Amino acid sequence: MPEFDIVIVGGGFCGVHVAKLLEKKLPQGYTAALIDHKEYFEFTPGVPKLVLNPSHAENIRVPFKDLFKRVHFVKGEVTKISPKQVHTKSQSFTFRHLVIASGVAYPIGVKSTGVYTLKNGDEVRKFHDALQLAKSVVIVGGGLVATELAGELVTKTDKKVIMIEPGTRLLCRNAERASAWVSRYLSKRGCKILYGERAVKHEKGAIVTERGTKIPADLVAWCAGIKPESGFLEGALKDAVTEKKNIKVNNFLQVNGFPNIFCGGDLNSIVEEKTAQNADRQARVIVHNLLVLLGKKNLMIVHRPRSGPLIISLGDWAGLMIYGNLVLKGFIPGILKHVVEKILLFQIKYL
Repeated sequence: MPEFDIVIVGGGFCGVHVAKLLEKKLPQGYTAALIDHKEYFEFTPGVPKLVLNPSHAENIRVPFKDLFKRVHFVKGEVTKISPKQVHTKSQSFTFRHLVIASGVAYPIGVKSTGVYTLKNGDEVRKFHDALQLAKSVVIVGGGLVATELAGELVTKTDKKVIMIEPGTRLLCRNAERASAWVSRYLSKRGCKILYGERAVKHEKGAIVTERGTKIPADLVAWCAGIKPESGFLEGALKDAVTEKKNIKVNNFLQVNGFPNIFCGGDLNSIVEEKTAQNADRQARVIVHNLLVLLGKKNLMIVHRPRSGPLIISLGDWAGLMIYGNLVLKGFIPGILKHVVEKILLFQIKYL
């Protein structure tokens, strides 16, 4: 059974940042591996752009083999993690230290064909292909991804677009000013927004809400709800999972009860916006503390949750930047979205 000093599960923002930092900082003689079910890193904030431009995928994907020299990449789907081992469908690995950064899943809340998620580029490609024959699109949800998808569709197509939001406003976790502006922006461009409705069924070309409302839809994009990918934890590790299936960590980002195991990114119990910037900050804390455990640094450091700006694109040249109660809207945030994508991808590729 292969053995590594450090195993990283997950090749999203946090996992890749951990691996990139270890490339530079892991002392000679130590080994590390990253396990992911795909062969490339994908810049997930850019995925909604693939709905109408699937060729953009080549711009937001970087093969893991091009990113790492010292960190060993293993392609595989993790099926089980115990306190000492990681198991995939075809291999098992022993570790001294583990970093869990497997992220979240995007479960569909209704059973039917013709309902898609935007969880990754491959899924979006399926949505893109189905979109060519559709005249109407229902978007279930009113969060960041749903709003960006609506922005793409209303600014670049003549499709009928309907959003279903169970709450009272879009972007409900952000400033009310942002919600009001984005609602006006989308509505002026023909998007119909239904508040206080929760989708529960998809049948015969229509979404049915819990109130019994039937909303005709040739195509459905499910952008509501996430599920932390923690189901593979076994044995005593199960005690570290919250009711919401997040993994409980302390201020050092160590899994509760397991000082040799860290958890970062979307999956852990830290209460903060799960952004690329915060994933990077958590990765830096994790790597520093790993080096302490390896005897290469003296004092562990804590992760301090903080809020940063959110940038939402609405088509190619408009957007919204939200920083607390500060809301900047229009052309500048739209440009910033492109700039941030290029900067973060450059950092991942070359720094």
